[in-house]
Amino acid sequence: MVPGVYLAAQTLLFLKSILLGACLMLLYDLFRILRLAVKTPAALVLLEDILFFAACALMTMLFLISANFGEIRFFALLGEGLGALLYALTLSRLVMACSKAVIRFVRAVFRIVFRLFLRPVYRIIHWFALKIVQLMDFFAAGLKKSFRKANYGLKRRRILLYNLIISGHKERRAALLSRKRKEGRMEDEAEEDQDEAALGQ
Repeated sequence: MVPGVYLAAQTLLFLKSILLGACLMLLYDLFRILRLAVKTPAALVLLEDILFFAACALMTMLFLISANFGEIRFFALLGEGLGALLYALTLSRLVMACSKAVIRFVRAVFRIVFRLFLRPVYRIIHWFALKIVQLMDFFAAGLKKSFRKANYGLKRRRILLYNLIISGHKERRAALLSRKRKEGRMEDEAEEDQDEAALGQ
C-alpha cells in the first residue's frame, strides 16, 4: 500500500473514531435526560449504566470490524475517548441545558393543565369518596351498636338457645312445684278450718 494512502486511511479511521465517541456520549446524555425527566431509583441507574457500557463495547467492536477489518488500533480507541471528551466539554452542556429547559416547560404545562382541568375533577372525586366513607362509617357504627346490644342481652340474661330450652323447662317445673305447694297449703288450711269447726261444735 502506498504510504500516503495508508496514512490517509488511518487519519480517516481516527476521525471516524472521534465521531463514534461523540455519538456514544450523546447516547449517555439521553440516559441523563431520562433521569432528569423521570425520578429513577438507584438500581435502575445501575442497570442503565451497565446497558450503556455494553452498547459502547458492541458499537466499538462493530466499528472496528467495518472500518478496520476487526483490527484493534490504539489510536482508534484514543480517538473514541477524545471524541467523548470533546463532546462532553462542548455540545453536552448545550444539549443538557436545552433538555432541562424543555423538561421545565413541559412540567409547567402539565401543572397548568392539572390546575385548570384535573384538580377540580380530583376534588369532586375526593369529596364523593369522603362522603361514601362517612356513610360507610355511619352504617358500621349502627351495626356495631346493634351487635353490642344483642351481645349485652345475651350476657346479661345468660341465655343461649340450649339454655333457653333448659331454663324454660326449669321455670315451668318450678311454677308447677310452687303451685302444688300453694294448693297443698290451701288444703292444709282448709282441713285445719274443718277441724276447728268440728271442735267448736
